[in-house]
Amino acid sequence: MKTGSENENWKVLASEYLIRKPWLTARVDRLELPCGVIEKGESPLEAAKRELAEETGYGGGEWRELMQISPNPGAMTNMTHCFVATGVEKVFEQHFDEHECLTVHLLDCDEVFRLMKDGEIFQSLMLAPLWRYFSGKEKK
Repeated sequence: MKTGSENENWKVLASEYLIRKPWLTARVDRLELPCGVIEKGESPLEAAKRELAEETGYGGGEWRELMQISPNPGAMTNMTHCFVATGVEKVFEQHFDEHECLTVHLLDCDEVFRLMKDGEIFQSLMLAPLWRYFSGKEKK
């Protein structure tokens, strides 16, 4: 992780010092990280499959597009493509980009829904497709 002035592009959500001694200081920062991007020549589905595999090690399964959303259509032109993947399996170890550090937590649908209702998942580009999925209209 970058420190000092190099860290200005990251929004720090929480910070906790693990140790503060004259000879050693260690801090854990919780950041809201951007999701993956579509590389040149990739379709949104190909990018989603690649990002899932890189960040979690999971792949395969059946995929379908759930929805497309825009974070702020009045000021931005980017789109978020949301997919549902079923039957994915762990196929290899995670492969991170330079500034990624992720931990995979497998949760069942009841736990994800509880996190949504309790406001523990609040990033809008993640929350909107989850609410749509759980609405039952798109759940298959």
